[in-house]
Amino acid sequence: MRLHFATLLLLASCAPAIQGASEDGLGKNDGEDTSLDADDTGTTTSTTEAPPDADGDGFTRDDDCDDTDAAIHPDAEEVCGDGIDNNCDDRIDEGCAESLSEATASLLGERAGDRAGASVAVAGDVNGDGQVDLIVGAREFSDEGQQRGRAYVVFGPIESETRVLSDLPGVTIEGSQLGGGTGKRVSGLGDLDGDGLDEIMVTSDVADSDDWENTGLLHVFDGATLSGGAAVLQTSDAISTVEGRSNYNWLGGSIVRAPDMNGDSIPDVWVAASGDRAGAPAGGAVFLLSGARLMGNRATGAINSALVEILGTEESAYIGASQSAARDLNGDGLEDYALGIPLSSVNGDSSGKVTLFSGNSAGTMTTDDAWVTWTGSAADRLGCALSSAGDLNGDGYVDLWIGADRMDVS
Repeated sequence: MRLHFATLLLLASCAPAIQGASEDGLGKNDGEDTSLDADDTGTTTSTTEAPPDADGDGFTRDDDCDDTDAAIHPDAEEVCGDGIDNNCDDRIDEGCAESLSEATASLLGERAGDRAGASVAVAGDVNGDGQVDLIVGAREFSDEGQQRGRAYVVFGPIESETRVLSDLPGVTIEGSQLGGGTGKRVSGLGDLDGDGLDEIMVTSDVADSDDWENTGLLHVFDGATLSGGAAVLQTSDAISTVEGRSNYNWLGGSIVRAPDMNGDSIPDVWVAASGDRAGAPAGGAVFLLSGARLMGNRATGAINSALVEILGTEESAYIGASQSAARDLNGDGLEDYALGIPLSSVNGDSSGKVTLFSGNSAGTMTTDDAWVTWTGSAADRLGCALSSAGDLNGDGYVDLWIGADRMDVS
């Protein structure tokens, strides 16, 4: 309507002079009165016609986005799959559910119970062919009863087809440790070493290190290794591995790629250790790791030299189940960070909460130091999922999606 109205105003301002009008006589365009009349009596007879409704659907052309089709008007029901804006809201097929059978492509796990697809991420371009690649985790993959987990790097482009992951062009990364949970989480990291090839991270959240049991491991693979021609790699082939700092640390339960947070022009990454005990028993912790330190031997001790460390202060809250690099939520030009704690009992068992930290955060802090905190009600599990939403309401600020998978909405 705004566009139509503006156009009408523009046309009105450019309308030609009325034919036959003169500069003298009552009712003429002579400046002596304010009306134009046919009989020069000083009064006019005016009839305003409503805009036509050409298709008879009850809506005039000013409101009807297609006045030639009676099935299309603002009160119409949206028809799924027809590619038409049926209800004139400038959107097509909104609210329409789609079946998985309509997917452009389907990538399948190798065996029943693999849980392939429990984690999925865009890898970036790891082999330098100009195509975006994909990473898929399958943390419960088993071979002859040996559950080690694995991850698949699938080289793009992905064609319109149904294929088993291991049959696609790419690299399979096998867990080196029995029961280590390889593929729990996967993420692209960007180009950390400046060679034009992107790096990735694969986690084994319940793997052991030489010093700790179930501490969790982060495996970083560089693009050169992934594009070197090997069809299968082991987690031991990673260019670097970061380990947790205690027994049952469970490092790598979630990971989120972050933009450059420390000004070195290299992307960084948030990682969670949900079993960390530094702030409270099983309170959990999250760490912002420097991307530059994740390459090669520099990864040694990366957890202890984290750019930011946030400790959970609530016992058995296991923070880090969900997290999001939330972009700039407060308009200060810095990338902020949202942390979901669905097991928090702040307002009753598993009420959950979400804490927001400003992009200028540094050093060690706790969840109590959050800039903003949102809380749920008992059993809501607020914060079980988070995602940056872009600017949905047009106010110039980035918005945030927050999940509460057990909230009672009746």
